[in-house]
Amino acid sequence: MKTHGTKTQSVGAFEAKTNLSRYLADAERGVVTVVTKRGRVTAKIVPPNAEVSLPEDPSDLEALLGRARTLRAKTRPGPDTASALVRAARR
Repeated sequence: MKTHGTKTQSVGAFEAKTNLSRYLADAERGVVTVVTKRGRVTAKIVPPNAEVSLPEDPSDLEALLGRARTLRAKTRPGPDTASALVRAARR
């Protein structure tokens, strides 16, 4: 399929992992590869000269980071090591 004069292809995550060098070579030729996992888009491999769109409003990013910090503050920290986790589970 073509999008704005750029060829686009879609592959599953396993396929992309298995043949990554092929999709990187495709990107050098101007092909955009959309990587999906269980039918949902998870990543895009784009040509090096492709324009990347960033959020228009930086406050959107700040709001997202603020929500992430709030959520993190509500969680209890866990053990620092796997052995400490095992000891905690034995109690």
